[in-house]
Amino acid sequence: MKTSVRICFFSALSGLAACQAILGIGDRSVTEDVGEDAARSPEEASAPDAPLDPPGPEGCGLGLTACGTRCVDVRRDRKNCGECDRDCLDTECSAGSCEVGTVVPGKHGGAVYVDDGELFYRAEDDDTVSSALVARRLTTGEERTLTQVGPYFSMANAGPRTWLVEDEVAGFQRIRLLDVANATVVREVLRLPLAVQGSPDRPSIVQMKLVGTTVYFSTTASMGRVEIDGTRLEIVSYVGSGDAGGGAGSFTVERDRVVFSLGNVATLVAQPMNLKLDRVELDRSRGIGSPWVTSTPGGVRWLTKEGLRDVPGDGGPALLHRFFVDHVAHAATDDGARLYVADMRGDEDGGPTAESRILRHDLTTHRDLVLAAGLPSMGQIAVDDRYVYIPAYGGPILRVAK
Repeated sequence: MKTSVRICFFSALSGLAACQAILGIGDRSVTEDVGEDAARSPEEASAPDAPLDPPGPEGCGLGLTACGTRCVDVRRDRKNCGECDRDCLDTECSAGSCEVGTVVPGKHGGAVYVDDGELFYRAEDDDTVSSALVARRLTTGEERTLTQVGPYFSMANAGPRTWLVEDEVAGFQRIRLLDVANATVVREVLRLPLAVQGSPDRPSIVQMKLVGTTVYFSTTASMGRVEIDGTRLEIVSYVGSGDAGGGAGSFTVERDRVVFSLGNVATLVAQPMNLKLDRVELDRSRGIGSPWVTSTPGGVRWLTKEGLRDVPGDGGPALLHRFFVDHVAHAATDDGARLYVADMRGDEDGGPTAESRILRHDLTTHRDLVLAAGLPSMGQIAVDDRYVYIPAYGGPILRVAK
């Protein structure tokens, strides 16, 4: 689930303008209203947030919802915003949505990641070739520099306080192993020439994961792997560029195979670890490649335009958990229990606009909730135990309560 490079990959291949510079939404405090229905009437603004009367024999009154033993208005109750027990924390609830606040003002874009109470992001965009990768302590706002990164970067966790960092520098894409605790680059793992349009032999990286001592990575032409010490670089599966597939997208690594989405088409395939065996198609849906693929006890689950599709390991038909992605899901992440999706809305003709949403999907109950709407296009999002962090392209880093 790539950042500027990865998310631009999905967007560009589908003709989107999401990765072009767009206007930010300006600096906002964490209490400023954001979204389509942020404004409230004077009557609503003066109404108390406290729960109302307990439910009667026939339930709650008109416009109220039973949350536990009390009736509340989930359109404006800070402790039950949009649904029972959703706490807006330090913001207000308006029209059933917690307000979106600014964590880091300025122009950053790209991607954000969270680890041990720190938010990682590229320093303010000043159109330079390289910039600092910053770690910001969320409780105090204290910042420290981890390393220098190129204009585009992404990260993948490689263990406690250890991350893989992929960026562009000097005409190459590289993957480095970073000791976050000590702000030290341990080693350079991989260096590839930058992608050239129409040349699958010079791919750009889409996603990367460390499995054991092996770094697996998808590119705009193939699935590859390399040992963490930089040895044994190998192409696992050549995919092809353009309409033939658009390279590899999000993926999951299993004991005997690598399962990944094609980049330009909503097709899920599996490549056996025995590279003498052919790649097989597992499932197909509508739209373009998926930004989220994961293994489950019974098979593989992947995100499509239609919703989540569970593909059983026995080869049976996929089970669809439907929820609607407006135009394209261009970023996604999960916290183990819920999936968080950044999708871009389409206009009346089905084309893309600069308006995005954050959707939350419960992976057990399959209930959906729109956490925020009316947002600018964004890069890779991140979550911790309280918030979703949203990097607006060409704008600030925002957050909204989970």
